[in-house]
Amino acid sequence: AYEIYQCDWSSDVCSSDLHLVNFLLFAALAWWLLPNPNAPRHSLRVMTYNIRHGLGMDRLLRLERIAEVINDFQPDIVVLNEVDMGTKRSEDLRDVDVLARLTQLNGYFARSIDFDGGEYGNALLSRRKIAQPLQVWDISDSVSREGRSVFRAIIPSDADTVQVFGTHLGLVESERQYQVQFIDSLLVHFQDRYPMLLMGDFNFSRKSTAYQILTH
Repeated sequence: AYEIYQCDWSSDVCSSDLHLVNFLLFAALAWWLLPNPNAPRHSLRVMTYNIRHGLGMDRLLRLERIAEVINDFQPDIVVLNEVDMGTKRSEDLRDVDVLARLTQLNGYFARSIDFDGGEYGNALLSRRKIAQPLQVWDISDSVSREGRSVFRAIIPSDADTVQVFGTHLGLVESERQYQVQFIDSLLVHFQDRYPMLLMGDFNFSRKSTAYQILTH
């Protein structure tokens, strides 16, 4: 069983919905996650959160508030977007290290670009340590307003080892189409390894071409 939560930097409120299509469009791709009927039932609570490097609507940089939201839901796996590591705008804070300490989860950073004296990208918080270093692919396109990436993590769990893909797609439709085609090829390539979770800020709706590509 999967419990899924989506959070947005613009609000302190998170949503719980197994069919959520805003920031977490696919937490589980069904035909890759067919359960073993003879296996015991376990619950895996997952969350995706675009943290906007910890900057709130009040323009204050407070990672403690991000940690409080995460701790409220006690997730097993969290994919974070818009994460700063040692940038000037974030006062040289390393977001993943701070949030890992405040949530008591294991933290892993997936770089998208060098930015403002540090790095910027996506990240993973996990109750279990990952089985091997993150794999990270650059999915930036020629029209990308900023560099984009997708990562893959292998995470042991009580139910089964799972592989988590985390990403933050671009703002331009043509860019997103290229990115989801690349991600779709990764999912096909790794589909026989372990059950999959695809998580992140996708920046599209059910009606978009990018959505159709991933659900074909």
